[in-house]
Amino acid sequence: MFGGAGRSRLRVTVAITNYNYGRFLADAVESALGQTYPEVEVVVVDDGSTDDSRDVIASYGERIIAVLQENAGQGAAYNAAWRQSRGDVVFFLDADDVLKPDAAARAVAVLDQDPATAKVQFRMELVDAARRPIGVTPAPGVLSDGDLREHALRFRNYAWPPNSANAYARFALEQVMPLPADEYRQCPDAFMAETTVLCGPVRSLDDIGVEYRMHGGNEFVGTPVTREWLHAKIRRTVVSHGHVRVLAERLGLDAPDADAGKLLDVAFAGFRLASLKLDPQSHPLPSDRVWRVGVHGVRSALAHPRLRSSEKLKRTAWFCALAPAPRPLARRLLDIYLPDGPRRRSAEHRPGGRSAPGGRPDEMVRSEPPVASSPAATGVERGGPEG
Repeated sequence: MFGGAGRSRLRVTVAITNYNYGRFLADAVESALGQTYPEVEVVVVDDGSTDDSRDVIASYGERIIAVLQENAGQGAAYNAAWRQSRGDVVFFLDADDVLKPDAAARAVAVLDQDPATAKVQFRMELVDAARRPIGVTPAPGVLSDGDLREHALRFRNYAWPPNSANAYARFALEQVMPLPADEYRQCPDAFMAETTVLCGPVRSLDDIGVEYRMHGGNEFVGTPVTREWLHAKIRRTVVSHGHVRVLAERLGLDAPDADAGKLLDVAFAGFRLASLKLDPQSHPLPSDRVWRVGVHGVRSALAHPRLRSSEKLKRTAWFCALAPAPRPLARRLLDIYLPDGPRRRSAEHRPGGRSAPGGRPDEMVRSEPPVASSPAATGVERGGPEG
């Protein structure tokens, strides 16, 4: 809990959202309570768990602020945590992750130095279920940094990590919260990443801020590229785009076109083309045509300022190969490779044969996790409250 009145230092809230992660929850809570920075409050929201999560929460008594709700999804859990929070800096920590002891102190140092910063991003240490190290992601210097508003409104994608590795300034959250819970029962990372970037500069540290736990309940790698998977990504991107447009207008920024497909969003173009090739009749966007989307994908890949030349060529070749392919061949191509899809392998992270979360157009590892549909998105589908 926070100290008495009259303190001038920034206050930090660590908001932990949980759904049936009782076996991991104590590690998350202890990491929040054990921060070296003194002004930290810990809010734990349980989203209708049926395991022993609530017994774990009760064991902490008044050391934490507990919110127990019926199952409503991760977005609703974020909103519940936000309503309880008082911090000037807010972490949303998944219950299966663990904050490094100095994460709060490092975030505060950045925001003290530059109060206009909307959020601070950290690198992550990947660990297994028993917290044994697997690797570190992404490589130093990969996460996007600076004023990214113009870039995000034109290309949508930037390099961002899953939510546990972000610290948000309260003024930015006041612009975007509460989030639309019904639309984000899962993957609220996408909403947070795509909206808070419009509220001010993003500062990315090479420091490791969180242990990101890889376990059987959150693996995204190996998920088959199905029609349903692609449709969910496409719909979520369209929904997020609508919220971005509204926020941009409210903040006095040049709002993007109402058609999400007109952004130079190479990941979104890839998902749309894949969907059209697998089953054009059920494709969510009726106005899409294979060649039109393919050409737009090539244009988006070549124009993207954060893709290396080799990655631009790789993506261009993929669009050119997939667009004319007959359906059986297209299916085989998608089984081998879908840019920003669940089977991507990070060049930087090999241990354990898994792709890592992260969020970058060029060999990155994001989440939409993973978060919605940006090159910054794909690697690990995370758990947390869901319904």
